[in-house]
Amino acid sequence: MTRDPASWSREELLTALAERDAVIAALMAEIEQLKRRVGMDSSNSSLPPGSDGLAARDKRAKKPKKRSPRPRGGQCACR
Repeated sequence: MTRDPASWSREELLTALAERDAVIAALMAEIEQLKRRVGMDSSNSSLPPGSDGLAARDKRAKKPKKRSPRPRGGQCACR
């Protein structure tokens, strides 16, 4: 069992703080890496579009089609 930190010497306290600072720095780096990975989808990485989740697919909504100036239908059969 560990001793009460109130009874630690100055050197032990400084060592414990340095160890905790190192752990905190490593965890912060891991958090940043995970945030970058979560933000990736097919639009900003080399991932295929099928790997995007459903929310990302909905976000990438289809653009409305432009209407053509030409009339609808095939060739005129009036001749």
